[in-house]
Amino acid sequence: MEKLLNEVVVERNRIAGGTGLPKIAVKVACDLSEEELGDVASAVRGSGMEGVIVSNTTVRREGLGLKSSTSSSIIILLPSSRHTGNKTQLGGLSGRPLFPYALHALRTLRPLLPPSIPIIGCGGITTGSDAVAFARAGASLVQIYTVFGYRGVGTPRLIKDEVSAALGGSNWRDQIGRDWEGKQMGWDEARLKRESEVVRREAKGLGDLLRQLNEGDDTKRLIREAEVALGRLRESKKEEGDGMAGSRDNAMGAKTSGGGTARAMVESSRPPLMLEDSTREEIARTIEEAMDLEPEEIDLRPIMVIEQELPRADEDDEWRRAATGGSRRLV
Repeated sequence: MEKLLNEVVVERNRIAGGTGLPKIAVKVACDLSEEELGDVASAVRGSGMEGVIVSNTTVRREGLGLKSSTSSSIIILLPSSRHTGNKTQLGGLSGRPLFPYALHALRTLRPLLPPSIPIIGCGGITTGSDAVAFARAGASLVQIYTVFGYRGVGTPRLIKDEVSAALGGSNWRDQIGRDWEGKQMGWDEARLKRESEVVRREAKGLGDLLRQLNEGDDTKRLIREAEVALGRLRESKKEEGDGMAGSRDNAMGAKTSGGGTARAMVESSRPPLMLEDSTREEIARTIEEAMDLEPEEIDLRPIMVIEQELPRADEDDEWRRAATGGSRRLV
């Protein structure tokens, strides 16, 4: 659709030749979903269309309350007609059954188009009140077709009189968009940009908050793990061995370093802004208390590893053949 509309506008501009540009409006069906109408609005906004007509005929049959046995809303059936079941035939249906669907499509499409692109209401308009309903939903103009078959050539005059009576001293222009009072009737790029910026800032603030909470949880978890690990030292018994002197000296050095080491651990583990002063002090005191526990003497003597090279097997060795083939193959 974007390709089609763009090419139509380009060709219109090419053939204008200084004689003025004819206006171009695209007519859409009321059978489109809200998502599809959104795609139509996007194509219209980017193509240079001067207007949109809502709507064309409908291909639906269910839920329309059709009573005639024919699908045409302007064919008069005689009592002896044998055209039974024709109301289910395929094709576009116009007339009064179309009205609520066309009005709904108009209300869906209007906020997706800027105010500079007018909408022409069309579809099942039979009376002046129908026309006013389209205007209040956002239509600048209306079109009538099928109603000519029912009300005759004087239909425009009749509908204009009914519109005047419905307005009660007001005018048509004042009725355009009345249903949107207090709401945003037209597409506003500046408004969308402002709202997007607000959403972006809120999302960033929420992300920062979640990050701080996660970092706080990580700090508490590390402290709990340190307390558990250091608590085991108090429950352990001292053991002496040839290789324990260095380990004992290191543990005692950590104990004598006291609060300075604890505070350094807390200060270096997280950015200062992530923890309040009282929280940092509490964490430091917790680590200091853990460091006052008696250390467990750990045997740090090296483990002797003996490496023995296995003998190389000959190509025809029975073990090699069993290991590299058949169901006993080693992977």
